[in-house]
Amino acid sequence: MIRNDSALDTEILKGDNVVSSFLVLEKIVSQRLAAELKPKRMQLSDTQIQKIFELKSQGYSLRKIATKLSISRITVTRVIKKDYVNGDDVKRIENVIQNLR
Repeated sequence: MIRNDSALDTEILKGDNVVSSFLVLEKIVSQRLAAELKPKRMQLSDTQIQKIFELKSQGYSLRKIATKLSISRITVTRVIKKDYVNGDDVKRIENVIQNLR
């Protein structure tokens, strides 16, 4: 299962240390998965949200909108699809859309 190469003669790579390091990492990962992670809140201003919808209505692609506004393409997609877990963020997006009309 664990190989001890004489060419790799460091204490870190020998048997029990490798196993114990792996078990520590496995414990950390399982704790993070078990913890209830809070969804990230939208960090855009109303002006930025408005600009996203204006550029989208002008025919800009999601990638060009993201580049132009210096935000991630995924964020642009979430705003357009209103794909946020927090209801307050979705309400903010809907309010901005209503103000555009």
